[in-house]
Amino acid sequence: MHLPNHLGCYMKFNANYIHELNWKRNFLFKKVKIFTKYFLKYAIAIRGEKKLQPSSIKNVLIIRNDLIGDMIATTGLIRNLYLSGYNIHVSSKQQALEIIKHNPYIKSVIIYNDDTIKNLIRTIWHTRKYKFDLAIECKPSQLINIKNLMYYRLLRTRFLLGFNRNRFKIFTNSIYYDVSSHHITKQLEQILLSLGIKDYDELYYEVFINNEINTFAISQLPTKSFIVLNPFGSHPHRCLNPNQINNIIQILLSYGFYIVLIDENQTININHERVIPFNSRGILDIIPVVKNAYLVISVDTSIVHIASAFNKKSIAFYLDPPPQYLTYFENKELLKDKLSHDVYKFEFRLKYNISETDADSIREFFPITRIYWNPNNPMAKQIIFYNYENIGLIPQNYFIEKFKQSLDELLDT
Repeated sequence: MHLPNHLGCYMKFNANYIHELNWKRNFLFKKVKIFTKYFLKYAIAIRGEKKLQPSSIKNVLIIRNDLIGDMIATTGLIRNLYLSGYNIHVSSKQQALEIIKHNPYIKSVIIYNDDTIKNLIRTIWHTRKYKFDLAIECKPSQLINIKNLMYYRLLRTRFLLGFNRNRFKIFTNSIYYDVSSHHITKQLEQILLSLGIKDYDELYYEVFINNEINTFAISQLPTKSFIVLNPFGSHPHRCLNPNQINNIIQILLSYGFYIVLIDENQTININHERVIPFNSRGILDIIPVVKNAYLVISVDTSIVHIASAFNKKSIAFYLDPPPQYLTYFENKELLKDKLSHDVYKFEFRLKYNISETDADSIREFFPITRIYWNPNNPMAKQIIFYNYENIGLIPQNYFIEKFKQSLDELLDT
């Protein structure tokens, strides 16, 4: 049976229309589900804005619940707040607190543990024993984390200051700052300015140890000039592969250097009298090694920042992959793709608590690693690998060429 052409077209049109309605309904349900997912997090975040009153502030909590490198980069802020008359307390995870264990500018530290709800409750209960005048969240922006929100919400502090949090009412005060093309120290300067502090230094980094740590480390070091090599980062994609490590070692040996190898997991087996594995008990043991080195080579920003504290010659490897958030602005033509992308944008804005929808505005809230975390050291060379997401996958010839170029430039200075 053959249908008239106009009837067949009508049925085809009707079927497409039904499909479109189904897509719109399904994507609407997805939006509702996403909103429900984030609703509790936003409900917890309700507090209220206050005018910051620096003259009434004495006890300050620096919230740095992240990694060791972040903490080292914050030492300049801690020092300047202390020298401006504030009592400084610091909240962070145990491994990051270790690097400031001997910092003379800090009155007390609070271990932030959110591994389990029970540990989080203990952390909050302990923190509430303090009565802070001001708590400062130092991150430029972050994903909405319900555990962090509970911690912020239940702090006993009159003022809670953060960056780019004007839409997030758990913060009583927010500093707007475009972090996309600035170093972390430039962002942290804004905290000092918000407190009316104008007489401050360049927020250089400082790390401190005691005599026992220094003696332990020095006893393992060669008496001749040596180079520190740290081939492993905190994430797998930042770790050098065995061929890259071996090539670097062979190049350094050809220059006649001794090499002190930072390999906490003891995975590298190089049998050479001038390659010395360092036996480390923790991050503080690394400080004297870096301090006494001729040159530091590292993929890990925490060791790069330790080297910066001593203005050491350094070679730092950085990845600069395409920003994932820019897919948020890709043009879509088909209705189904448009609806799917609209849901993606909806969740993106809720996840990052961002209202703007154009690429330039969104970019302001995302630091660029090679800029935001650059060594902050005139004696350092950055080797930046653009459009790579894993340093171990970089072609060997290209990797070695970039390394030798930076090494020769530093040896000539």
